[in-house]
Amino acid sequence: MEGKGAYNRHAKSQASGVGASLCFWENALHRIAFLDADRPIVIADYGSSQGRNSSLPMRTAIKVLRSRLGPDRPILVYHIDLPANDFNALFDELQNDPNRYAADEPNVFPCAVGRSFYGRVLPYGHVDLGWSSYAAMWLSRIPALIPGHFYPGKSTGAVRARFEQQGASGWATFLELRSAELRPGGRLMVVVAGADENESSGFGGIMEDANAVLEAMVDARSITAEERARMVLGTWARRKTDLLAPFGHNGRFHGLTVEHCDMSGVEDTAWVRYQIDQDGEALARGRAAFFRSTFAPSLARALTAGEDPGAAQAFSERLEQGLRERAASRRARQATRFPCPRARAATVRGRAQTTCRPAPVPPRASTPTDVSIDLGLPEMPPSGIRRVRRRVRVAETPRRDRSNRAQQATLPAPRPAFRATYPGAPTGARIGMRSNP
Repeated sequence: MEGKGAYNRHAKSQASGVGASLCFWENALHRIAFLDADRPIVIADYGSSQGRNSSLPMRTAIKVLRSRLGPDRPILVYHIDLPANDFNALFDELQNDPNRYAADEPNVFPCAVGRSFYGRVLPYGHVDLGWSSYAAMWLSRIPALIPGHFYPGKSTGAVRARFEQQGASGWATFLELRSAELRPGGRLMVVVAGADENESSGFGGIMEDANAVLEAMVDARSITAEERARMVLGTWARRKTDLLAPFGHNGRFHGLTVEHCDMSGVEDTAWVRYQIDQDGEALARGRAAFFRSTFAPSLARALTAGEDPGAAQAFSERLEQGLRERAASRRARQATRFPCPRARAATVRGRAQTTCRPAPVPPRASTPTDVSIDLGLPEMPPSGIRRVRRRVRVAETPRRDRSNRAQQATLPAPRPAFRATYPGAPTGARIGMRSNP
């Protein structure tokens, strides 16, 4: 992730996935039992990055725990990430953000651990609640170079098989380690990039754009062909079947038990905003900044001068500019639309969890994986949205006789649904588990 707070500023699609997961997180918070009244509550944030996308789930957890346990119970929050993470940005967020979760909470104690979560990071049976957002999609190692590309989703044949194997083993390792760290009855929620059963992750369009920009940078001698060949993103988007695979036929794996698993999509915030303001330049800027802050630092490690911050920054700037130019060069209606997909995993108790499923969206035969997004509209919506508003009003207003038309006109119009659907939108997966006693 790009440092100096850049990931905090531009990881908005990831934030959307986090927000969409909160109802499941709250279910787990309400269902967990706390039997030992003398010990602090321990929350582990696995893969915290710079902290902003962890703030809302931590704030939600503290609110629920305070309502259940009172204001005096100590709560420890461990933010865990690689030693190279920008912990300065994390601590700045924890200290200075107006919405920080520890504000006015003298018995909440944030701290940090600089270790990979592909190893043990906390003592055995120590964690009550585990949270992880958009971190477990990163692999512990890159198993192979990808001829002609840098994105594992575009690999084929034996190379793809090696990434699939690495993704499977990494997921199993992650679950085994978290099971050891969770106390009996503990909960875990994981939000990761997902893929549908056709192995579509939804990132294909922007990854193709970035690949073309990298090739252009080779032609312009901004980077060498050897540096380009070494560039690989160590990510893997998992399907529902991949997430369930470690649990076998009985739904259990190393003390964790699956309770539910389903698929859903995450909104592309840049595209949704474009649907409202029709600002193509802002759309291009938002997508390029998202790619730079999330992925460019990983690619920059392949540079011969990869340890030089100046070289890495210059590379990221050229890559971002190239993405903006490619996005701006095409008509906005043809712009690649990519939601940042996710899979959610929540640990719950032995009894079945009440799920907060979104309202079903009627499928369209031509686009079976379309994503529908409902959001509040601005005061002056585009004309197309006004037409939706009128249609909804007519459909929802009860029929009355003509003498009551004046009364009908005073009824508030129902909130319109702005549905940003498009072909090829990917899906994420949600998997619920419990830590067995």
